[in-house]
Amino acid sequence: MKRINWDLEEAVALYDLYFKSGQTLSIDKDKLKQLSEVLNRRARLKGWIVDDKFRNVTGLSMQVATIHYIVTGGKEGLKNSSKIFREVYDLYKEDPEKFDRMVKEFYLKYEWVKEVNGLIFYEVGVESIKVEYPDNKAS
Repeated sequence: MKRINWDLEEAVALYDLYFKSGQTLSIDKDKLKQLSEVLNRRARLKGWIVDDKFRNVTGLSMQVATIHYIVTGGKEGLKNSSKIFREVYDLYKEDPEKFDRMVKEFYLKYEWVKEVNGLIFYEVGVESIKVEYPDNKAS
């Protein structure tokens, strides 16, 4: 499987979880699992081919450690971070309103997406759903 680099939306979502968890290395595993599930559904919606290692809890924890290194000015965490994580921290500091808007947009787009038997469902209301097929073909 081809390695997929982190993008802006993903990095913003992980930073959001990091900040909401108190800027700590020990983020609740259930919260990491929830974000992992959202990131995986998002990947499939985008047509990316991913496996069970894609944005899993272990990988997210490692990225949290790189975020922590950036936020603490290198005092704690893992040193080797992707450029996108440094850029997102700069965005957070320089334009917090834009950062917050991006977080809200991310969850509006992807939090209410469910996958059942390979089909993608957008939950529109309690009883109303819209069905999309990942390959844009009805079967």
